Amino acid sequence: MSVDTMRILKTYLDNPISKLALRFLLRKDKKYGKTYLEIAIEDLLGENSSSSLNIRIAKAIVKKAIKNSAKAFNVSFEDALETFRLPYARRALVSVLKGILRFGVTKPFTPGAPFLVVWDYTYRCNLRCKHCYIAAGGYDRPEMSLDERKKSLDILADAGVTIIAFSGGEPLMGPGIFEMIKRADEYGMYTAMATNGTLITEQVAERLAKAGLKYVQISLDAPIPHIHDEFRGINGAWERTVRGIRNAKKAGLYVEISMTITKLNYHLVPQMLELAKELEADLFMHYNFIPTGRGAEILELDISPQEREKLLRLLAEKTIKNEIQAASTAPQYARVSLQLSSVGE
Repeated sequence: MSVDTMRILKTYLDNPISKLALRFLLRKDKKYGKTYLEIAIEDLLGENSSSSLNIRIAKAIVKKAIKNSAKAFNVSFEDALETFRLPYARRALVSVLKGILRFGVTKPFTPGAPFLVVWDYTYRCNLRCKHCYIAAGGYDRPEMSLDERKKSLDILADAGVTIIAFSGGEPLMGPGIFEMIKRADEYGMYTAMATNGTLITEQVAERLAKAGLKYVQISLDAPIPHIHDEFRGINGAWERTVRGIRNAKKAGLYVEISMTITKLNYHLVPQMLELAKELEADLFMHYNFIPTGRGAEILELDISPQEREKLLRLLAEKTIKNEIQAASTAPQYARVSLQLSSVGE
C-alpha cells in the first residue's frame, strides 16, 4: 500500500464520522443476506433495485464515497464503480472496510477477514507424490461429511472470506466438489482449485467452469514425462496432466502451472518455462519444497539458498521482460523482483 493511498484512506475513513457510516454500511440486510454496502453497489450498477429506506440511505452514502474516491485517484465515477462489478470485488471491499473499522488504517494492513483460504478438501489422491506434505492417498482417513463441508463453507462465507481455493490431496476426488464450488460461487466468492490435473477431461473442465470455478493450479514438475512420473509416483501421469492443462484452457479457466523445484528438476526450469508458454499457461508458479509428510523422507533434495536465489532471478527477469508471467512462494521473490526492476530503471 503506497504512502499516497495510506494518506487518502486516513483522510476519508479513519475518523469518527466515517466509522459511524461504515458501521451502518456493513450491517447485513436480513432479506438479501448481504451488507447494505454490497446491495447499494449492486443498485448503482443496475443489478437490482430496492426501495428500502436503509438501502436508499446506503446508496446515497456509497455514491458520494465513490465520487470522492474517484476524484482522489483521478479516475471517473463510472470507472471507479465498474471496479466492483464482480461479486468477489465487493466482498473484498467489505473485508477492507471491516479491517479499517476494527483496526484502523495500518501498514501492514489487517482485513476484516482472510482474503484467501486454502482448504485441503480431502486426503484422497490418485498419485503418490514423493514430496506430498500431507502424505495423501487412499480412503482410510476420516473426513467430513458433505453436510459438514457445506456448513464449513457457510461459516467462511459469513465471515467474509473473498477467495476459496480447494486443495488436497486431489480435490476432484473429494465428495461433492462440484456442488461446493457452485455454492461458493453463489456466495460471491472467487473460486480456485489446486489439482494434479490428471482427472480433468474435457467434460470435467466444462463442469468446473459451469460450477463457477475461475482459477485452476495444475502441478507439472518436468518437461520430460518420465521425470515427472517418477516424482509423482504413477506412470502416465505427465500425459494426463498435460491433457488436463489443455482441457482447462479450452474451458476458459485461468490456468497456473505449478512446479515444485528440487535438485531433481532444478536444471529443467528453462525448458519448463518454454513448455508453459507452449501450453498457453496464464502463470508459472515456483513452489518451495516443504519437508513434511512424505517430503520429510527426501530432505536432501531441497535446493540450496544459492540455487534458489539464481532461480528467483531467472523468474523475475523473464517476468520483467514480459516473456512469461512467473511467481514464487518464496517470500524473497519480492525483494529479487524489486532489485532487478530498480536496476532496469
